Amino acid sequence: MQKLYGQVIKELETRPELLTTITDLSVLTPPAELIQELLSAVFLPITANYMYGVSLPFTFHSVYASPRFKEELLKPGTSEIQFPDANSRQKLETEMKHFAYGLILKKYLGYNNPDSSRFIYSYPDNQSGLTHYMEMRMDGRFIDVHPAGEMPPLPPPVLLISIPTVL
Repeated sequence: MQKLYGQVIKELETRPELLTTITDLSVLTPPAELIQELLSAVFLPITANYMYGVSLPFTFHSVYASPRFKEELLKPGTSEIQFPDANSRQKLETEMKHFAYGLILKKYLGYNNPDSSRFIYSYPDNQSGLTHYMEMRMDGRFIDVHPAGEMPPLPPPVLLISIPTVL
């Protein structure tokens, strides 16, 4: 692994802004080639014909995308992910909100929430007429939740018990 990624690790170590939480996206622009090298460890070259990408949490902006992903899902000349229909985008937005609330509840209330979520949607292939399916995964292991301001007082834990009604 050292032979394959040693240079990438050395380069990352010279850029401390990439080793902490990134809030300013402009830090990603200058080392774009370095980020692509780093992501090549995640997306192996044998997956060249597959469609994959990495986006910023809870947005539709790609940080890294395979050639096929760029061709089929990005608005031309941008990093914005587009959807073939508004319904799919709306469903994914709802799924993102549920996942975000789950991360908040997990961190601040100890709610048992999974670290990942997935969303599957269909889209037509304009050339073949076939329906394709895309799985999008959200991975909370790379997301840290922080309040934007003062934390409100948290409510006391509530235990809800469902009692069946007998008629």
